[in-house]
Amino acid sequence: MMRIDITSLTQGTNRIKLAGNAESLDLTGGEVVLVGPVAVELTLNVLDENIRVDGLIRTEVAEDCSRCLAEFKRPLEVEIHLYAAGKGSRGNFDALEVEDERDPAEGFLTHDGRELDLRDEVRSAILLSSPMQPLCRPDCKGLCQECGGNLNEGNCSCGGRRADLRWKGLEKLRGQ
Repeated sequence: MMRIDITSLTQGTNRIKLAGNAESLDLTGGEVVLVGPVAVELTLNVLDENIRVDGLIRTEVAEDCSRCLAEFKRPLEVEIHLYAAGKGSRGNFDALEVEDERDPAEGFLTHDGRELDLRDEVRSAILLSSPMQPLCRPDCKGLCQECGGNLNEGNCSCGGRRADLRWKGLEKLRGQ
């Protein structure tokens, strides 16, 4: 569950751990396949109705390499930084301890004073952290363009020689 009971928070710094899975984050059947549980460690700085949320999301994902098409698993760690204000609050985050120069408009949420639901933000962070072209390893050699053999497993049987069709007619003369 990715919901935080705000009524149990105290003014100042609070530390919370949340846990979830692919089903609870609605990440089933998509391009990102979670193969492990999702663990979220959060630090919440509370000032009146305003909450600054900083945390780390950890899980494991299965992906297909964009070069060799092999499936591989990799650990995923992504940071999350959000600001949440009560619906009646002006959202004054100036008094919160801000260690960096992030724009408060980035990652801004509102809450109802009872609960803060981070499910959409955690799901978005996981989806946005996935590379467009995942690689099983940085030096992946990919597939042979002729026979489709995985070049990471060794040289292919065709030797990678590609016949140039423009010279096909001259092949007949070579045999005479």
